[in-house]
Order: sequence, then structure tokens, then C-alpha cells
Amino acid sequence: VGRTMDPDGDPHKNSTHDNVGVPPPPDAPWTPAQLVTAYRRRLHIPPHQPLPPTRATLQLLVERHLQYIPFTNLALHTTTTATHDPDPILLEPWQDLADKLLTHQQGGCCLELNGLLAHWLRVGCGYPTVLLVPCFVYAGRERGHHSSKKPRFRTTASHFVVVVGLHNREKEDVLSLSNPNLDYYIVDVGLGEPPMGPLEYTLGKVQTTVEGMKSRLVWDPQGSFVNRQGRRRRCILLEWHVPTSHSTKATKEYNWEPRLQWDVHDAPFVHDPQNALSNLPPTVSSPSLASFAYVIPILRQAQSSFAQKFIACILTREYKVSLSTTTTTNNCGDDDDTLCFRLKRTHRATGDVEITLIRAPAPGREERTDNNSTGSTQEEAVVRVLWEEFGIPLAPGQRLVPPTTTTKKGRQRHPKKATTSKSTSELWEHL
Repeated sequence: VGRTMDPDGDPHKNSTHDNVGVPPPPDAPWTPAQLVTAYRRRLHIPPHQPLPPTRATLQLLVERHLQYIPFTNLALHTTTTATHDPDPILLEPWQDLADKLLTHQQGGCCLELNGLLAHWLRVGCGYPTVLLVPCFVYAGRERGHHSSKKPRFRTTASHFVVVVGLHNREKEDVLSLSNPNLDYYIVDVGLGEPPMGPLEYTLGKVQTTVEGMKSRLVWDPQGSFVNRQGRRRRCILLEWHVPTSHSTKATKEYNWEPRLQWDVHDAPFVHDPQNALSNLPPTVSSPSLASFAYVIPILRQAQSSFAQKFIACILTREYKVSLSTTTTTNNCGDDDDTLCFRLKRTHRATGDVEITLIRAPAPGREERTDNNSTGSTQEEAVVRVLWEEFGIPLAPGQRLVPPTTTTKKGRQRHPKKATTSKSTSELWEHL
């Protein structure tokens, strides 16, 4: 993205950066007009550019969201020095969430990003249907599941996608099962690398978004089943066409891999040429963003990848930029298992990867001075990267608290896995 700091290198002093939203008056509620203005400025959309409730607008908003509002778990790894309490994940009221993402230019987790986008689509853009659909994430050890190397779906709906209805005037004389004259799309700006555009909510169709990712919706092959809560479910899978583990630049191999799963009864607008879905109710009410508050303790669990690893990510059609922590010796280039922040830029067209390491000193050693040739400490270097690459400024008094654990040599890096109750650990069990 590329930002410029003030001459002293202090990101806090650039309060007039053109990416800053327009805050409401002190102690006053946000108005719809203020939300629209702040969102436009955050996404670099001119104030007079029309944003009608169309598919083209959805495409623009998803792309700009992924580019300018990072997906990040920074709130789990920062603290305010005055209280030493972890910074919050915000779901309500929506005005506080707008302050965080728009006025203060922070990124957010999946719930925050999709939640505020859904609110704006409904209030600021006038889409007739905006529905939050609880999803189950396909996860293994490499995706935040602590007890198995084999990926499966989590049993707790820890994510949601947004289903958006658009008016289709060609269907004005056609009776639709769910809502007349509407076409339905799925949007998601809350994953590390989601499709960069809306997906038609229809089954079996391979859809290619602007960055080249192929996606499709299919019925879950296990069919109808009863879950642990006694609810009968029939699920839809969102699958991505991804390289296999054997794929190389010279010989690329792909297969369809599931990414998300949701119950069709929570979003019955799907179009299936082979099934009229006549047994489903004609309308559904959307759960509130606040109803997903049960996910926050899961994200903060010591077993969660969110607690064990820092991540920030932005996407464009041309590249993906991510910042993450690692203690892998090979990644850091050391023999002392020290904590590194790894800045990774991946060029989509060529697959070329550029990696920059931001290192911390090993205990008992002097502070290194090779972080981006600035002579800065690790925290100062990370703060600089958060601003220059992701547009995230740390507020005065806000401190970065890197994850810590016990490494092979006994040093503290990431949090130890706490002993949890049976009910808590079951949140992370697979089907």
C-alpha cells in the first residue's frame, strides 16, 4: 500500500492522513451520513461516486475492503499501557466498531470486518437483503486446530459469510421461493485470502474472481445428519481450487478443497437447478452481530492460532502482503530459535515471493540493528511496517505484545497451552 511517516518516523503524528475517516462529534452517535462518509474515505472512494445496490458495487467494495482494511488479530497482541488490559474485539455497539476500523484505521478479525461491511451494505447502500450466515471453518493444525494434523470442519461456527440480495428486474414477473426479483451473492472480507468479489449463491457453478481464484458451492457429500445438539442439518460447502502439496511452478497440480460449511436452513436462498428446495421456509431473519460474541473467547483461547501467532494481511489483484510471527529456525536464519516477524509479499501472476525478517535479540544478547537497516528495535520496526504496509497506526500508549511460548531451549515465546475444561476443549474438536 505504501504510507509515508512524518520526518521523525512517528506514525502517530500523521493524523491528517487521507485514509482517516470523519469522526462524529464527541459523545454523539454516528449518523448514517457520517458512516457513509467515513467508509468512503477509508476505502478511497470519491464522495460523489454513485454506489447503487448492484453487483458492480459489491465487487468494488470487496476489493477495496481487502486492500485498505487489513485482516488482523492485532487486538490480541496489543495492550494499553495505562491498564495493561488486552485491546478488545468489538462487536457492539456498531458505532464503536466504526470508530475502530474507520476513524482509528485499525484492522480487524473476521467478525469485525464482515460485521461492519454488512451494516454498511444495509444502511449505507440500501441492499434489500443482508444476512449473516454462521459458518464452520475447515481447519487442521496448520489452520488453528491443536489436536489433529488431519483437516476437518470445526464443530463450532466461528465465522460467518454475508449473503446479499440484489434486485433483478428481469425476474420481476417470476415468483421466487424466498424473495421475489432478487439474486443472491456471498461476500466475505474476513478471511486471510477470500475470493476477491461476490460469488453467486448457486450450486455447482465454477466461479473465477478477478484475482484468478476459482470457487464453487456444492452440497456436503455426507448429506443430511443430526449434530451433537440434536439439530438436523444439511450443509453447503464453499470449495476453492488450490494447488496440491506436490504442485510446483513448473508442474502445477490443483484439487478442490473445502473451506467453509454452513447449514442451508440458515440461508435458503441458494439456487439449485436439481432441487427446488420447496421444503425450506420462504424467509429467514438474520442473526445480529452481537450474537457471535461466543466466538471471542474461542479466539482468545491459548490453543487458538489467533493467540499463538500474530497475523496481518491485505490483498489486491496483483499481490498479497502478510506480516506474521514465527520461531522456526530456518525462517529466522539463526540457531537460537528467536522470535521473528516475517513480512511476506506474494506476486499472484508469477508466484514470486519476497520475504523480509524483523528479528528480536536472543536473551543475553545486545539488540540487533539490522531491522530494515534502520537500527531500530524489533517493536519499532514492526510498528513502522504496520503503518507503511498496512496503514495501521498504533495509538499513543498502545504497545505491541508479541506472542510468547516455551521453545526447545526453554525460552518463553508463545503462550503455553493452558489446561482447559472438557467443555472448553470440545470447542476445538472435529466432527
